[in-house]
Amino acid sequence: MNNSNAKKTNNIKNFLKKYAYTFILLLGLISAMALILIASRNAANDNVIDENSAVIDSQIIETENVVQTAKENKIEFQIPVATSVIVRDYSDEEFVNFVSLGYYAVHKAVDFSGEKGTGVFSIAKGKVLSVETSSNLGTVVVIEHENGFKSSYASLDSNVNVKAGDTVKMGQQIGVMSNSMLDEAELGVHLHFELYKDSKLVDPNLYLTLSNK
Repeated sequence: MNNSNAKKTNNIKNFLKKYAYTFILLLGLISAMALILIASRNAANDNVIDENSAVIDSQIIETENVVQTAKENKIEFQIPVATSVIVRDYSDEEFVNFVSLGYYAVHKAVDFSGEKGTGVFSIAKGKVLSVETSSNLGTVVVIEHENGFKSSYASLDSNVNVKAGDTVKMGQQIGVMSNSMLDEAELGVHLHFELYKDSKLVDPNLYLTLSNK
């Protein structure tokens, strides 16, 4: 080996001896920073997953509470007729044909058909808020119940069994069916039944066990 090559070799060895420790420290710092970055990203992902899981759990609990409330309310209510057939069910999305009026609209009620004079009963205990008669709806009885519920019974015969201010029991007869509701004259003798929760129309099927559809 000539002197020039030997000198280069010695310079490289000296450089490595002088800066080897520094290189090792730098490599260690870079590795540590990489591990910290990976760990922080994993922690952030875990937080997102936990937050999403919490939202989903909350939605599930809320849905279960609604279902449970509906089940409990089914125990509190009875159907407004003893034996009858549902001829027009509740619908807040699908339009139905109101032949007598000549137009289509949603139907936020349940219509029960029957013979003239078929008894109509209060779905729960409560207080009669009003008894009114109009050409469109016929005779209508509205009863206020507990927990923000109200029930409305339209197309009744004008000879009803109750008056405003009366207290009624569950299953107490309040009147009989007729064909007094001109808005649904095509249905003939029937009961037009509506249910309200906190002043908003709701689907009676969620709270009463209705059959004969």
